Amino acid sequence: MIFRFARGLGRLTAAAIVAGASVGLLGAPAFAAHPVESHPGAAHQDSRTPKPRIGLSGLAFAQRDVDATTGSAVVPLEWTVTDTTAGATGVSGDLDIRMKSNGGGYLGRAIHVEYAYGNSGYGRADFVGGTPERATFRYQLVVPRYAGKTAATWVVSRFNGQNAQGTRLTLDGADLRHFAASLVAKEAVDTTKPVHGYINLEAQGAQHPYGYVNGTMASALYSFDVQDWESGFWRGSLQMRGPTGKKINVDFSVERTRTPPH
Repeated sequence: MIFRFARGLGRLTAAAIVAGASVGLLGAPAFAAHPVESHPGAAHQDSRTPKPRIGLSGLAFAQRDVDATTGSAVVPLEWTVTDTTAGATGVSGDLDIRMKSNGGGYLGRAIHVEYAYGNSGYGRADFVGGTPERATFRYQLVVPRYAGKTAATWVVSRFNGQNAQGTRLTLDGADLRHFAASLVAKEAVDTTKPVHGYINLEAQGAQHPYGYVNGTMASALYSFDVQDWESGFWRGSLQMRGPTGKKINVDFSVERTRTPPH
């Protein structure tokens, strides 16, 4: 994992750059949220005309538990998206899969999954079949082998769908409790700490090894590498100290990747 940050006047900003990109049970009740309508004239529609909606149904893992300690466990996640928009040509969107914490929140970075009507492969979910009005998708989750405890619960934490006409559906948190999108995995316990490989001050043209500040902004760009080969790197913090003893602290994190943690 490679990170870059820029040190400015009394300020430190950070951005993470992910190096390398590769992170059912049916019958759950359907759920639809109020979509955003972007087509002209929507405000003048007859109130008796149903508004176009995108709906989600059948979001579920193919099994409720799995042994992931060997590192080879794969569990399909399947869902169906419906669209009542006139003239719709197909939906697309994305979802996040995360590990739940004991306090009800989430631990670690999200496994980010994209999907699109008619498309399969290239790290996306596979289009199983259907029509623009009702399409089914499947993602093969490679269940992470390591966690901070011997049993971890993986859940779909966020779901998004939209079409070209601007109809949209976004679900998270309590909205997704209606579905069987939860998987309990037996895990190997992570016993290693993250390590950093290097930290560099990056040259920006004809840059001097100092910044001259006189009513303007001066900055310096640093990059560093962090690795964790078991449960995967999530977040950290960095402190810089100036010649007068002043300190600048910055937090950095990897929020989501298209590949599961190691």
